[in-house]
Amino acid sequence: TDFKKYPDLFKMETTLQLMQFAVPIAYKFGNGLSVGVAPIMQYGSLDIHFQMPAMMGGMNVGDGQNQAFGFGAAAGLTYDLGNGFTVGAVYKSKISMNYAHSLTTATAPFGLNFGDKLAQPAEYGVGVSYNNGPHTIAVDYKKIKWGSAAGYKSFGWKDQNVFAIGYEYDAGQWAARIGFNHATNPLTIYNTPMKTAVDMFNLLGFPATAENHITLGGSYKFNQNFSVDTTVVYGLNKKSSADVSAMFGPGAKISNKHAELGLTVQLNYKF
Repeated sequence: TDFKKYPDLFKMETTLQLMQFAVPIAYKFGNGLSVGVAPIMQYGSLDIHFQMPAMMGGMNVGDGQNQAFGFGAAAGLTYDLGNGFTVGAVYKSKISMNYAHSLTTATAPFGLNFGDKLAQPAEYGVGVSYNNGPHTIAVDYKKIKWGSAAGYKSFGWKDQNVFAIGYEYDAGQWAARIGFNHATNPLTIYNTPMKTAVDMFNLLGFPATAENHITLGGSYKFNQNFSVDTTVVYGLNKKSSADVSAMFGPGAKISNKHAELGLTVQLNYKF
């Protein structure tokens, strides 16, 4: 988030950058079953910086950009049912991350002590697809375990359900895709005096409030071994509010309108 031009919003600035490195190994059985596993190394960089309002001292708070590494794994399988139908399942383990001093520095002025761990949550999902020539339709369900991920659970995040539907047209050398997904809001807005600081951090620092997303994507094969995938994700605007009168006086509240735009580029090489 970037609210540095808004003193009433603590001039809050947060960045969380994540990069995962994985080497997948897959095996296809002769009966329509395929399985795959991948060890994962994750790099993360977290920065939380803000300025307390003048009525609260006006001091700058933050410890700069802090990096962390973590390790996890993913596993998945697909099964060809025949007649164009395929089912699949996937699991990703939790990845523990410790951003030294970032969270403790940011939360200390409010009397919070949540530690510096901010884990990448475990997730699992299932899906089914139907293929007819160049056309494929897929429906997926995924559960993201924010509620048991260190850091996020301290801020009251809940497990998230994600439902998605997508369509692909595959022309052989290239493919185009479009999709839509709906996710339940993982944030808990407490609206209580004891949780005012938590509500503030959730809405200003990590406003994961967007529930509906539209996706566009494509693939291009340069040769039998090398290909590229691209995806654009647009999160539709979502407004959330919290009562912060315990901190700023009667009637005070924070409102956040959140939209997203993301781009992913993935290079693939088959051995």
